[in-house]
Amino acid sequence: AEYMGFFKLIQRMRQLLPPWMPAVGLEGGRINIVPVDFVVDALDVISHKTSIAKKCFHLVDPVGYRVGDVLDIVSRAAHAPKMNLFVNAALLGFIPRGVKKSLMALAPVRRVRNAI
Repeated sequence: AEYMGFFKLIQRMRQLLPPWMPAVGLEGGRINIVPVDFVVDALDVISHKTSIAKKCFHLVDPVGYRVGDVLDIVSRAAHAPKMNLFVNAALLGFIPRGVKKSLMALAPVRRVRNAI
């Protein structure tokens, strides 16, 4: 249920931004998520094998998705614009506090923040 807020945020972004405006997404490392049908199938197999009872299993993707790829997948599911430009999230830490505060003082930025 936590992801629903993010899902709604992306849908709202689609409503607020004109279609010609490029969408900016955050890029970072890799995130390990797997499709729910993979987990269900794996749990079904594991639960029917008595020889492996009382053992721990990690159902993971050996490669994982990049954060930007996950944003694209969620955007597609939300019928929101595809992220055209990705900014490494680590770079946001270098923005001075005064610059961030100045940006938030701009009326258009405040309107978008308040709408979301």
